[in-house]
Amino acid sequence: MKKQWWLYTLLIGGLFGFVFPAGTALATGTYCQVAGSSNLTFDGLDDFVNLGNQPSIRLSGDMAISVWVKLNPGNAGQYLGIAGKLNSVQGFSLVRHENNRFRFWIANGFSFTGLDSSATYTDTDWHYVTAVLQNGSLRLYVDGQLQSQGGSNLTFVDSGQFAHIGRQYSSYNGRFFAGQIDDVRFYNRALSSNEVLAGMSTLPTIPDPGLAGYWSLNEGQGQIVYDLSGNNNQGYLGNSANVESSDPMWTPTDCVTEKTWYVNAFQGSDNNSGLSPQSPFATIQHGINAASDGDTVMVAQGIYVGTGNKNLDFGGRLITVKSSNGPMNTVIDCQGSGRGFVFQSAETNDAVLDGFTITNGNIDRAGGIYCFNSSPTIANCIVTGNHGTLASGIYCRDNSHAMIVRCRIVNNVGQYNGGIRIVRSHTQILNCVISGNTSTEGGAGIRCDYGPANPVIENCTITNNSAVGNGGGLWAGFGSNPTVNNSIIWNNASNVQGQNVAVSTDSTLTIGYSDIKGGQSDVYQIGNAQLVWGQGNLTVDPLFADPDQGDYHLRSLGGRYSAVLDQWVVDNSQSPCIDAGDPASDVGDEPDPNGGRIN
Repeated sequence: MKKQWWLYTLLIGGLFGFVFPAGTALATGTYCQVAGSSNLTFDGLDDFVNLGNQPSIRLSGDMAISVWVKLNPGNAGQYLGIAGKLNSVQGFSLVRHENNRFRFWIANGFSFTGLDSSATYTDTDWHYVTAVLQNGSLRLYVDGQLQSQGGSNLTFVDSGQFAHIGRQYSSYNGRFFAGQIDDVRFYNRALSSNEVLAGMSTLPTIPDPGLAGYWSLNEGQGQIVYDLSGNNNQGYLGNSANVESSDPMWTPTDCVTEKTWYVNAFQGSDNNSGLSPQSPFATIQHGINAASDGDTVMVAQGIYVGTGNKNLDFGGRLITVKSSNGPMNTVIDCQGSGRGFVFQSAETNDAVLDGFTITNGNIDRAGGIYCFNSSPTIANCIVTGNHGTLASGIYCRDNSHAMIVRCRIVNNVGQYNGGIRIVRSHTQILNCVISGNTSTEGGAGIRCDYGPANPVIENCTITNNSAVGNGGGLWAGFGSNPTVNNSIIWNNASNVQGQNVAVSTDSTLTIGYSDIKGGQSDVYQIGNAQLVWGQGNLTVDPLFADPDQGDYHLRSLGGRYSAVLDQWVVDNSQSPCIDAGDPASDVGDEPDPNGGRIN
């Protein structure tokens, strides 16, 4: 893609110059100092490190500088010098500008040239910043990724004064750094993009003829910072080798790799850093792409549509994608094409999707969520109004041992299944409501087929689903062997057999401590199918609170939550399903009074 560059003049400290605008932000999310047990903390008032003026760091021509930085809280709008060798006329310096972008300055006489990062940075995370001058052109990287580049025939002149960490100029007392700095490297040659990325996680190989100075800041005490490049550029804290107020403080390294990335459809931009609520991305996929294992992508409330907000793919990352304000307020609307999420890169249960409504998907393999050979955790989601052929709401296929927890799978429409379909997988469906789904084949609520598969359905309500084929609520067949425990399967419909439950060839269905409308005699068995009717099963009206309004809480003399009224209410009758679950099961999240036994 062709990039356009333009110049504009900028008055900085009485100097006229020009600044190249930013390119595209792309962060990896892997932020942690490469090595060592200490770094330096700067007070933003007068703290700095004097690195001297030895010949090896009198740079000109191709060069590079890389630094780890962590800004103090409340840094927005502050001009913070990081490291360099700059006076008021010439040299180079890396800063976090008052526009909240990292900037690399080079100066040749009174001509200053600056290149800004594309993203803004006001967070308090560690960032790895690298600037490169090669063949007269500038490049700026943040966290190993190229953010901006530009210029031609650019040069700079050595300042002739001491190099520094924690300030912009050696000749001007101002623009001191406020925060922490670690692992500073000067190169007398350009670095390639691969070398920049490798520098985040690997130590320099010594000797390196291109490494002009390398200060790991791992001393942890004392006044001297040692140059590990072999070029003898030892520096000292502050103005001299004596202890004084301008000395920065040694700080233990606080290396934390887990990050939170923020997404906001209304206030965000994919050119932002994404690392604070004030600088969020605009699309969910951009947040996912930025994240690394262990990170969280926090999505602000709103309706998310279009490219980057559907067909969302974790890409194998073991991350959490979570709404900030729950599924009622955070909606992924596929607008009639594609699906909400696909998991297809062997994700484990450590890949978590939490707190979204996913609606209006329409694609062959589940318009809501499709898992293929992947086992994510899907929690606190509402999957509704989706369409598909092989499945509609959620489809877990081929070793997709997903955990579906506290979800509502409602009003989805499909051919082979409307709600949840499980094929050759040991999927767990826990504390979920599956209702109002329809299909033109069997198993409108949950369909389990083809083995080996041992899905678990526990503490679930499966109701008001309707199938043209067998098993309106639950259908198991072709070697699938589901277990149903502590659940209610009620008021489902089939145009053939097994209004609520059907089990077919080569399959075994085990049911225990559950309320099944019609009881054992209503479970339609086909061919050599087997039904294991366990202990504690009921066949009585569960007395839902308000099924017409989709409220499937159980009526209780002891009180229950009313979704309609959004308050705690006491009924004049009590469901027989209360305290009727498996006595060996944990009572879980049921509030007091819970009778000491799960419902």
